[in-house]
Amino acid sequence: MTAGGSMACDSCGGKRDGGFGPCASCGAVRGEDNRCAACQALAGVREDAPDRYACLACGAPRRLRPNTHVSLDFVGELESRAKMARLTSRIMFGMAAIIGVGSLAIGGLLALGSATAGAVLILLGGGVAGASALFARSKAGAAQQDDAMAARRRLLAVVRSTPRGVTVEDATRAARQDPQQVDALLTELAKAGSVDMDVDDNGTIRYRVADFDAGFDDSADELADDAERGATD
Repeated sequence: MTAGGSMACDSCGGKRDGGFGPCASCGAVRGEDNRCAACQALAGVREDAPDRYACLACGAPRRLRPNTHVSLDFVGELESRAKMARLTSRIMFGMAAIIGVGSLAIGGLLALGSATAGAVLILLGGGVAGASALFARSKAGAAQQDDAMAARRRLLAVVRSTPRGVTVEDATRAARQDPQQVDALLTELAKAGSVDMDVDDNGTIRYRVADFDAGFDDSADELADDAERGATD
């Protein structure tokens, strides 16, 4: 143990903070909850889908334990997808406006010579503009959903990495999110039963995950059990 509550990394000897997160120098994680039953490596897990985890070292299915480090790559993918969807939405909204205004202007000019041709162009342009606007709206909705899921998964990863529980302030710093958003999300997760809410002796509200097997579907459990049985046979 080094000064200031830091520890020497078991793998590279570098200075690292306490807890079960990855070493900033080599990425190694601490604690038996991070040991894979299939490959025996001390490694965190990645979330391939909501509540479906795989070993970062070998890819075998893993159960989530109280101190297991969860990679945020899945969250990063959601955030990147949301960013691309927002960009696409803005482009399509812009195209819809240009097509709509352009078809009205050009159609109006054509109508001076041929009312039928002008009307047809305006109708066609309006249809294309409307379809573009609807597509843009669907992309904006998809981005909002991905952003919301990413925020929840990032926050759950923070709560799961701290068995003693986290306060809103702790979660805000770790998740790098707005305090009001964190407070609202933690309250929502507590109401949904995804996290437990406790009050300590000082009256501070802490959020924690008590049952780490909750939320797993049967197939995920069976895969993880098979991996663990195979490692011990």
